[in-house]
Amino acid sequence: MKLESVKTFILCVLVGLSLLLTFGLWTYQPNNELTYDTSYVNEVDIGGIEETKKSLIEPRSIIFHNNGRYFSYTDPLNSQNLYKDMQSWVLYDLTVSDASIPSNKYMVELIFPDAIPVKMLPSLFTLNKDEPLPNWSFKRIFITFDPSATTLHVTFLSVDERKQATAMIDNTGKYDLLWSALSQFDDLSEYVLFEPGDEKIYLPKNDVQMKKRSMAVKGTDPDMLVNALFSNPSLVSANVGEAYFTDGQRGLSVMHDEKNMEFINPINPNFDPMDPADLLDSSISNVNEHKGWTNTYKLEKIDRSANSLRFRMRYDGYPVYNRNDLSVIEQVWREQELHQYRRPLFILNNSLGEDPVTLPSGSDVIFFLQNESEYEIDKISDIQVGYQLSYLDNATYSLMLEPAWYVNYKGHWQEIKMNDDRDKGGN
Repeated sequence: MKLESVKTFILCVLVGLSLLLTFGLWTYQPNNELTYDTSYVNEVDIGGIEETKKSLIEPRSIIFHNNGRYFSYTDPLNSQNLYKDMQSWVLYDLTVSDASIPSNKYMVELIFPDAIPVKMLPSLFTLNKDEPLPNWSFKRIFITFDPSATTLHVTFLSVDERKQATAMIDNTGKYDLLWSALSQFDDLSEYVLFEPGDEKIYLPKNDVQMKKRSMAVKGTDPDMLVNALFSNPSLVSANVGEAYFTDGQRGLSVMHDEKNMEFINPINPNFDPMDPADLLDSSISNVNEHKGWTNTYKLEKIDRSANSLRFRMRYDGYPVYNRNDLSVIEQVWREQELHQYRRPLFILNNSLGEDPVTLPSGSDVIFFLQNESEYEIDKISDIQVGYQLSYLDNATYSLMLEPAWYVNYKGHWQEIKMNDDRDKGGN
């Protein structure tokens, strides 16, 4: 009898414990603040694609040197296609030495918008084997011809023009491809050289024929960026009546009628400069995580002193500009963390209409800058034909891309206004 009482007591205790555990499981709610993980990345797709250094970095121009004359493709998309092809050409016997700037009568010159570290060559081109690479950077590449062996020689010139890396391309088909373009002027227009300071700038010698375009656009929901950029979106609140989101520390502002945004993550202002290759990897990976390359973008600038990068929108191979920076993706990094992020909140869709436009020649632009403008010539670092992006009044789903000349003056892009009375097309 005593043993049976013990068994009954134990059974009652076990049943009670079971009921308590079941109740605890049903009512348990985890403390989100305690389990907050700053490394967690939400999977978000804002409608773009993923990109790589190879696809985002390309020259601003490809120039064919022909016995003292200069040529480039009339259509910039042909330059893009040629460069993509070049990236697959195998480079043999890469060596580093003191610089000897090529001065051949016949050669091809590639000019990049900013300095590119030589260490990134394996990410941009096809090398036949791994090579130890130096720490300096290049902005210009020269391709010269060796007729006796039908080979091409590639020279990566350091920014200070003191060092170079050279390689060989042993491919008769690619040799013939470049030589044919250089000697037969297929799809090429003549250019003129302008040297306002340390930079060599090549501009179309004759008038430029383009089209002004009306474009349909699709907006990007800011809430998707909230989910992408805040580690715990459930803690984010929106200010009533304002396009501002915050989790108490980080903030996301939606500006210009939801056409672009700025994300700020306050971090200690003291920081160490990041390696440019690491900076690019961090930025590209971050934008890839939310499929953020929603239009065609290309790297424009890396500022190692500020750990910042800028990618500019392209359309039909031409750069796109806007006074409110609606055509750039910019990021600033601090201590391996994203500090600031500015980007457009729209995607270009179909063309709604187009009108022909004739822009002044590069020769006219040079004359204007040298004789009729207030620009300090030595403060000019680049000149480009591009598109001015502008929304029509009260327009939400359409915008205009209008061709114009642009100058990079004192580090900032601005439209060159020549008060030209020729036909701009459509007006």
